[in-house]
Amino acid sequence: YNYLITRLIIRIIVRLLDYQNNLYPVKRRNRHSVAGPQFMGGRAGPVERAPVRRSNTMPPNLGKASIEERVTGPIADPGMVRIICGHHNWIAVAYAQFVVCYRVKESSGWQQVFTSPRLDWVIDRVALNAKVMGGSLGDNDKMVAVASGTEIILWAICPDGNGNEIGVFSLNVPVEALFFVGNQLIATSHTGKVGVWNAVTKHWQNQDVVPINSYDTAGSFLILGCNNGSIYYIDVQKFPLRMKDNDLLVTELYRDPSEDAITALSVYLTPKTSDSGNWIEIAYGTSSGTVRVIVQHPETVGSGPQLFQTFSVHRSPVTKIMLSEKHLISVSWGTQF
Repeated sequence: YNYLITRLIIRIIVRLLDYQNNLYPVKRRNRHSVAGPQFMGGRAGPVERAPVRRSNTMPPNLGKASIEERVTGPIADPGMVRIICGHHNWIAVAYAQFVVCYRVKESSGWQQVFTSPRLDWVIDRVALNAKVMGGSLGDNDKMVAVASGTEIILWAICPDGNGNEIGVFSLNVPVEALFFVGNQLIATSHTGKVGVWNAVTKHWQNQDVVPINSYDTAGSFLILGCNNGSIYYIDVQKFPLRMKDNDLLVTELYRDPSEDAITALSVYLTPKTSDSGNWIEIAYGTSSGTVRVIVQHPETVGSGPQLFQTFSVHRSPVTKIMLSEKHLISVSWGTQF
């Protein structure tokens, strides 16, 4: 009985402290600075949509953020954690209109490192890169990006915790996936749009491809499974552009024998055992329920991957697939493994 009374008193005190904190939100100067070419990168025109706005105040108390509404309507629960993503010893926690980054160390445990300015729209996607290797950002910088609708904001986080806005970009269609491949930020949409921000050139490029059903990464390559039965790849680190039209070079890697839509994709890159390179194994599922495994040997890079195995175990489209050194797991709409 005494234990229950003590817990009740503690909860009342905590709620009172939260209420007091909400009355005095912390303020901090917005550090963003958007360069003209970066701001316009990937946009169809400056009049299509007003620039993304941020508040000059930092988000209020995280437990009960006193944000009442966004531009397009009310927010049901602004203090609710919407998305969590992790990379190495960092995590990014997205609330409705701001993102917070935490870092864990053995000596000090979890520490809050970065809090973004409050945004005027609700965050739908988050990507985190806690290991930026080389480049102009420096080895100690981290990167975090958020997306809402068609818009994307990318920050560089300095060792002291200050965040500098790298740019605001637009995919021109709703962003359905946001992630890093090395130092490069990738945004995709099933409609056939791919956006790539290259860390070396500081350039954002939108590229039209065939409607995308699935994707995976292997090293610096982005692998796309598309609606026409083809698997394409983009080397996002080299960022190759075609000479004739300056479009991003998208190369067909393999075409399904039945030309069924590639609905799930998993790439396994074997450890490098010789100077000749890695074996690349790709497992994919199709709209007809077929599962195939294709393999590319280091010695046959020029000829493309070869069909290794075919499994006909599903009667509905494959929704998830996972390939590892010893296992292949596939899931269909009927949740059969």
